[in-house]
Parts: sequence; structure tokens; C-alpha cells
Amino acid sequence: MVYICASVRSWAGGGRRGRRRRRSGLEHWNWPEDSTATVTCYTNCPEAALTLNGEPVGTASLSEAREGVLTLQVPYAPGVLRAVGRQDGRDVCEFVLRTAGVAQKIMLSADSNRLLADGKDISHIEFQITDGEGVRVHDADTEVRFDVEGPAAIIGIENGDLSSLDDPKDNVHRAYQGRGLAILQSVRQSGTVLVTARAEGLQSAFVEINVAQASVH
Repeated sequence: MVYICASVRSWAGGGRRGRRRRRSGLEHWNWPEDSTATVTCYTNCPEAALTLNGEPVGTASLSEAREGVLTLQVPYAPGVLRAVGRQDGRDVCEFVLRTAGVAQKIMLSADSNRLLADGKDISHIEFQITDGEGVRVHDADTEVRFDVEGPAAIIGIENGDLSSLDDPKDNVHRAYQGRGLAILQSVRQSGTVLVTARAEGLQSAFVEINVAQASVH
């Protein structure tokens, strides 16, 4: 596996007492022009190579890692930052960060599209705010409303923001860093469930989930 995140330094305060402050590593590639990003890389491959818009920008060996972490300095340019894990001279895995544009739509992804009608089975539905190409918009905190038709109900929504005051039992929740998670639970009836996510100014999204009675042997 290989994974990357990035951070840049920004000024905190002003005047002579202003000092540099590093933002923690984030999973996006939207940074100020003319900045240099510190790219943090985690991998279990012997070597990791970075390219930016197809051009090589750095290679690091796992033997150089400090506490299991590799770091590379990369002059920022919008586009695609790709990390490739290499083993025995072969590319064996990759992870990509893409520059996001303006938020345009919601995307839904369910970890299960089939549930048992036992009143207990659940599906985790991730929601993301993305640009027109499907790239997550990292700073989107859009309020998303969920509607459920069929034999299931949303029992909780969260976004990972520890300071959020949104009610996790409500069907309206803000995204945090462009995403969140809704938990859908079946009831004791079978049928097709339609989950729709809507937000002002964005293209809505839906996912269908089938709820079936357990087989009797």
C-alpha cells in the first residue's frame, strides 16, 4: 500500500512577531499558488515515487523513513499528484490526489446494497461533495438533507468533526472536509429502499438498496 497527504506553511500573526505555522497533513491537492507542499508518504513498499502532472518530482526509499514516515518537498501546481509504491523494480500500488474545482454535486456510496429484513442489518452510506469530475471538495461544509423511501431508516449521520453541533439523529447534516457518513438500518419488511441526498445549489444523488427476508433452509 501507499498513501500520501500534504501540508503547507502559512503565516500566523503579523508584523515582526508573525511566525510560520504548518497545517496538518490533509488528503487534498488544493494549495496557494507559489507554495511548497510537504508531502507525507506512508508505504510498506521498499520505494515510493511521486509524479506531478506526469513529471517526476521525487523518490524516497523506505530505509530513509523516520518512524515509518517519508517526507518530500514538492513545489505546488494544480493537477494530479500521484504516489507509486515500487517493489522489485515494479509499480505495485498507487494513490492519487487531484486538485478539486468548484462544488457541483453530491456523490453517494453504500458499502452494502442488500440488507436483511431483520430490523438490525445496516448499510454505511458515504456522502461526498465533489466537483464536476467527481473530485472531493475538501473545504465543503454543505448542509445535506437525506430522504428515505421504503423499508429502512437512517439511524445516524456523522462527519468526523468533533466540534459539530449537528444532531446525529436528524436527517440533515453538514459535510466536513467534503464528506460524511449516514447509517441506514432495515426494518422487518422487505422491499426496495431509495435514499436521496439533496443540498442547495448542488446536483442531488440517490442510491437503491434491496431489503429481503432471510432465506429459510
